Order: sequence, then structure tokens, then C-alpha cells
Amino acid sequence: MVRHPLVAFFLLAYLLAWIAWAPLYLSRAGLGWLPIRGSLWYTLPGSYAPLVSAVIVRGVTGRAWPVRGFCPLVSLAAYGLGLLLIVLAFIIGPSLWMTQGRLGGANWLAFAGYPLAIARAALMAGPIGEEPGWRGFALPLMEARLGRLRAWLLLGTLWFGWHLPLFLVPTWNGAPMWTYAVLVIGFGFIINLCFDLSGRSVLVAIAIHATFNASSAILGRFLANAEVTSSLEPTTILALCMLICGGVIAVAVARHEPSPS
Repeated sequence: MVRHPLVAFFLLAYLLAWIAWAPLYLSRAGLGWLPIRGSLWYTLPGSYAPLVSAVIVRGVTGRAWPVRGFCPLVSLAAYGLGLLLIVLAFIIGPSLWMTQGRLGGANWLAFAGYPLAIARAALMAGPIGEEPGWRGFALPLMEARLGRLRAWLLLGTLWFGWHLPLFLVPTWNGAPMWTYAVLVIGFGFIINLCFDLSGRSVLVAIAIHATFNASSAILGRFLANAEVTSSLEPTTILALCMLICGGVIAVAVARHEPSPS
């Protein structure tokens, strides 16, 4: 753990989460090996695994939690950028695609539901339990060794892989595995960019993660009365739009990417 803190962190994050989720994916809701009815609420304990893992690794290795100056204006600007990118990549872009550009029936008042939806998503433990680990602990170390883009791609892949046991539960997520992978990795470029621009504020990462989680409900309300004409699955369109957004960010960052130390 002292020699390889990143490896120890990811192993712990996987191990703790997969053990905590076992009653769900082994229950009747998943593989059916346990005679209990699994509930999606069972995912909550495992969502704290990255935070717990970061605390353990920092405690064993003696790594202090970084103390960074908090600039409200910088953090607000970074969050605003993240919100804009999520709205474009998760709601406006997919809506234009699904309706073939006809948004006459779209409910623009749906965006008024964002504050409550974000607050609810933040309290569902995912953002709070995950971001101190993924962004607060792992990302700065990975960027120092790999550079931004390679670190972002690797972290996104590991973040997706962490969710794998939950695919054994059909009611957990309606998206195919490859679609979810593209969605998570693409979104990772948004949240990592805004995290770095904020001066590596975990609070900004938590807020952007919560905004992303809340956006599916906003999208549903936005298109509730619109005519969806695309033959592609909505989850596929979401993944492709997020991939495009992530690609644009990657091109922009690559032009200013310093060599990793």
C-alpha cells in the first residue's frame, strides 16, 4: 500500500463495493443465489467504497488530505461550465437527435426541476461517496504520472469497471454495458476538466456528478410531450452525444497538454 497507493486504492474500492453489493446481485433481483428480494437501496453502502478506500490508503501511507485554497468564483465558474456541457451533451444534443430537430413539443420548464433533482441525487450517496476517492485521491496522482488525457481515459475505464457487478441486476440500469461504458468515460472528461479548472475542488466534482445523475429525469420531462422519431435507442444516442463532447474536450486539452512528470 505504501509503495503502490494507487493500486491499493483501486483494489480496495473494488473489493469493498463488490462485497457491499453482494446481497443485491446475489439476491432474486440478480443471480438468484440468495433467497431474498434485493432492493436498489442495497447499492448505497457500496457507493462509499471510494471514500473509505481513500481514507484507508491515506491513513496507512501517512498522506495528508491536500489543503487547497477555495475560490468561490472559480468553483462557481467551473461548475457552470460543467452544467452547460451536461445540458448540451445529455439533454439538448440527444433531444435534437431523437426528434430530428423538432423541439416544438419540448417542455423547457423542465429545467426548473434541476435544483431539487440535483439535491436529491447528491443525497443518494453516489457523488458524496465516490468523488473524494475518484477525483479527490486518484486523479491528481494519475495525472502526475500519466498526463491528463491518459489519466482521464484510464480513470473512466476503471470507474466503469467498478460498476460491473451491478449489471447482474436487470433493474439497476437499462443501458447495455457498452453504452454505459461510453457514457461514463465520456462524462468523465467533463467532470475531470471542471475538477481541474476549479483548483481540484471535490465539492465541484460532487456537484457535477449529482447534476449528471439528475439529468435523466430532466430529459424525460423535457421530452414528455415531444415526438421522438429516431430509430436508435435513447441510451445509444446519449452515449454517442457524450462521446462527442468528451472528444471535443480531449482535442482542446491535447493542444495545451504538458508532458507528464
